[in-house]
Amino acid sequence: IIQTTTTCDRRVFLYNNYYYLSNTSIEMNQNHPWNKANKKAHEIVNQMINEKQQGIIVISTNIDQFAKSNNKKFWQEVPFSMMINSKEYLKQKIIIGKYSICLFCSKKITFDDITIDGCVYVVDCVIRGIGNCYITQQLIHTNKSVIQCSFHSPVFTCSWPINTKQLMRSGKKLLKNSNLNEAIQFFHFLLCVRLQTLHHSHIDVAKSYFYLGIAYYNKREHDKAVEYHERSLNIRLDKFGHDHIDVATSYNYLGVVYYNKEEYNKAIEYYERSLKIRLDKLGHDHINVADSYSNLGSVYYGKGEYNKAIEYYEKSLKIGLDKLGHDHIDVATSYHHFGSAYKKKGEYDKAIEYYEKSLKIRSDKLGHDHIRVAHSYNNLGI
Repeated sequence: IIQTTTTCDRRVFLYNNYYYLSNTSIEMNQNHPWNKANKKAHEIVNQMINEKQQGIIVISTNIDQFAKSNNKKFWQEVPFSMMINSKEYLKQKIIIGKYSICLFCSKKITFDDITIDGCVYVVDCVIRGIGNCYITQQLIHTNKSVIQCSFHSPVFTCSWPINTKQLMRSGKKLLKNSNLNEAIQFFHFLLCVRLQTLHHSHIDVAKSYFYLGIAYYNKREHDKAVEYHERSLNIRLDKFGHDHIDVATSYNYLGVVYYNKEEYNKAIEYYERSLKIRLDKLGHDHINVADSYSNLGSVYYGKGEYNKAIEYYEKSLKIGLDKLGHDHIDVATSYHHFGSAYKKKGEYDKAIEYYEKSLKIRSDKLGHDHIRVAHSYNNLGI
């Protein structure tokens, strides 16, 4: 549970590793009224900061149902439920779709047994809690805010101004460490922020789609991966044209997803598009060109066209040997591919030759107890 009893620190996230956003939360980037409402909230936050106002902005579908009459004396503290319909505290209310955007001005606000189906922006004020308090989306706070509320469920929390570069770095780190659910949370939240602050066809929006595509691919949710890679590709095509290297990268990743879906003809289509751009932009001996050749080899291997696979593996290996040297781990992978193709062709002596080359490099570079070394021994045994 997130509970901050001092002024909020300057980290981007007060983050609970065990908390996962619901599917509803994750798909908020596709909710246009939600993004429009948050865009308006961003404007109000900046206006409040400029005018040195204190309070909260609530974006919610259900805030009115918690309203209570204000029966407190003027010297008594007024809980949030009694602020909802009070003109003394409610300074602005805007409706966008099913969402109410409500601005409450006060130095201190006490949430009292309330569930906010949405998000809260806290601007330079103190937030306290009584009973069970919920926020279904996120809480965004300025650095001068003080959060003394123990929420019933952990809340996805972010400091203002929202640092999108830090969010991207955090998402990439989680992705690298295979913390895929958390990475997807970060990338979806980042995507929402970018849709709320940038045009929907901005190149940074494309980047958010791209990394969501990678994260969903790593989770083996291939249809989701295709969806987000296609969105990224469409923006890149529009902004960069058909021969940009980032377009080639999008084509390559779509090829990877379709290969793993065993839709080999589609994979070949995207790999060939990527290869063409890479050859034009990077030259015939670039390592990314080698990757394209290797990927095409793997697709033809999957199709059972082993001679074609070997042809592409040879092109990839030639570049790899030239650029990486004879003892690089990627060269070992190329030898492994050769071994697998020759084994399928029934040319076992050649298969053994390449598997042994792969094994030697892997043993030298990774150590004798690495899983890839075990795979090499297994292939030689088979």
